Amino acid sequence: MAEFYGWIAGAIGVVVAVIVAWLSGRSKGKAVAEQKHTEQVVEATKAVAERQTTVSKEAAHVDQKVNNSTDGDVDKQLLDKWSRPGRR
Repeated sequence: MAEFYGWIAGAIGVVVAVIVAWLSGRSKGKAVAEQKHTEQVVEATKAVAERQTTVSKEAAHVDQKVNNSTDGDVDKQLLDKWSRPGRR
């Protein structure tokens, strides 16, 4: 009977070890997934900030160009770039 209890204790030990390994792997996997998500958020935020900077610079350049141009030059550029072909 003592041998039987030894086998039962061994089986319980194996089950406990499997459960501990599973929980440990799960928590490590969750930590890795959260880290990847954080990195993706940081990259997306950087991309948005760079795009906003680029757009702001381009808008400032256009404003400066329009402010330094004569009314006739602005009208000509708008007609050349923004009118449909054949509608002049």
